[in-house]
Amino acid sequence: MTTGWKLSLRVPDTLAASLCDELLNSADYENSPSLSDFEIEDQPGYRLIEAYYTHAPVEAHIAKIITDTARAIDTKSPDYELAPLPDLNWVTESQKQLQPVHTAGFYVHGSHDSHSIPATSIPLLIEAGMAFGTGQHETTRGCLMAITDLKRRILPRRCLDVGTGTAVLAMAMAKLWKCPVLATDIDPVATRTAAQNIRVNKLPHRAPYTDLWGIATLTAAGLHHPALIKQAPYDIIVANILASPLKSMAPDLARALAPQGYLILSGLLDHQEAAVLARYRKLGLVLEKRYALNQWRALTLRFMS
Repeated sequence: MTTGWKLSLRVPDTLAASLCDELLNSADYENSPSLSDFEIEDQPGYRLIEAYYTHAPVEAHIAKIITDTARAIDTKSPDYELAPLPDLNWVTESQKQLQPVHTAGFYVHGSHDSHSIPATSIPLLIEAGMAFGTGQHETTRGCLMAITDLKRRILPRRCLDVGTGTAVLAMAMAKLWKCPVLATDIDPVATRTAAQNIRVNKLPHRAPYTDLWGIATLTAAGLHHPALIKQAPYDIIVANILASPLKSMAPDLARALAPQGYLILSGLLDHQEAAVLARYRKLGLVLEKRYALNQWRALTLRFMS
């Protein structure tokens, strides 16, 4: 039995970000792929892209995207493999093979690596699941670096994680500051995965309307849910999503941020940074620090003094 389709290909670093962008933006809404993008240890300068589709994509369309994107940067079009999948949860299966990530004082790992936690690290146990956020991707690592850099600069009373995925960033903030964190996602699968990860990390899982230490999970589109409005303003907001929603949500994110708070944005590519920053500058926010990991960016912003 087939439960989906998988596209896999190895591409040069220079092609990876733009190809991921095109595969996402050109897909039908109902068959938008789940993308994985990893460094290849035995092939420096190359990345492995895997895209998982619910339904069979049109192969001629996929081939044209790959060819056109490679041609745009004068690169040879890479070979690819597109094949049906047997009856397995392949997102979960692929995540089981991931290696632990040691970033900015945090150790992001699966249960199979629980025996190898460094004594000086803050452990974040992420069980394989359907949500984004295993610590492998540059956007997650950039956010963890930004969170760590704020450790000695602010003692937040309340934090918000928008697009929480596995809750890895929400858990990082809860463990670092022992403060209330609200973790939201538009996808109910993500919020269920987040709740599971919160429990296995032995963190308090709270109701959304609370000021107690722990993490509350909430399925919500945007920032208009009553629980989000009631808990505002937030001293730290992390939004690791994509460039387009980062721009469209800018007024709401700025409104929810405390006057002396910090806003961490990620999920954007290097060529998207200027447009995203321009939207926030109009709202009085300025760039405090940039984290560049390959083509991906994480940005820490705050209101102008």
